[in-house]
Amino acid sequence: MVLYTDQMEGIHVPKMCFCLTTADVIHNPVDFEVQTKGALCNTDQIIMTRKTNEKLCLNPKGKQGKKLLKCWNRIKKKGGSKKNCLKRKQSKKQGQSRRTKS
Repeated sequence: MVLYTDQMEGIHVPKMCFCLTTADVIHNPVDFEVQTKGALCNTDQIIMTRKTNEKLCLNPKGKQGKKLLKCWNRIKKKGGSKKNCLKRKQSKKQGQSRRTKS
């Protein structure tokens, strides 16, 4: 089998990111995936999925994006479920008011 390396040098692979536009906040996601920067895209990408299987891109430099990346990195190191990253944290006031209403 003969490989023609001279022909391979002329092939151009364009940078192709999945996320062309991003949102700073995405409400009610059910799942997400993180694609780290690499050969095809020079930025981290956070792809959020809603209940309707609609896929939206979250800005990794925004407040929600930074928190999600931090949680995702912690899960990669220590293990756990990425669903925990999507849960909203209750403030102490909300938790107390719910208990006193019962």
